[in-house]
Amino acid sequence: MPGDTSPNRRRDDEIYIERMRGVPVRLLAEKHGLSVPRIYEITHEVSRSLPERDRSELLAVSVAHLEDLREKVRELAEMEGAPVFVGKDGAMAYDEDGSVVRDYSLRRSAYGLEHDINKTFAKRLGLDAPAQTEVKASVQYEIVGVDVDDLT
Repeated sequence: MPGDTSPNRRRDDEIYIERMRGVPVRLLAEKHGLSVPRIYEITHEVSRSLPERDRSELLAVSVAHLEDLREKVRELAEMEGAPVFVGKDGAMAYDEDGSVVRDYSLRRSAYGLEHDINKTFAKRLGLDAPAQTEVKASVQYEIVGVDVDDLT
């Protein structure tokens, strides 16, 4: 309700703003003592109650935050792998050609994070909604011939 300043409305608005800034639903549920499904309900209700202009502004803030986050994740993905150390003394590992053996698990994790960010983009922009496709068809049967002996 526009103009509603009840404690629950203020809490719901706060939850919505935090969610649009990328705070995970689970953390919001813990912080506010609510269930995860209730957090989803609140964000949906607040979103529907906002004037289009406010919704657009919050969406722009959310998208900008996701773009910044995606850029930082890409920087992580481009970093050279950390050197691998082995043995009880922690000696640096070298490959057969003398080059340092590197661990690229951070890169793999960064690509996974980027994938998750892209899914969040799709959700924010409504691109993840299933598309309903309506198909209409008709069938026409034609009897070509009947053998009378097969009918008895």
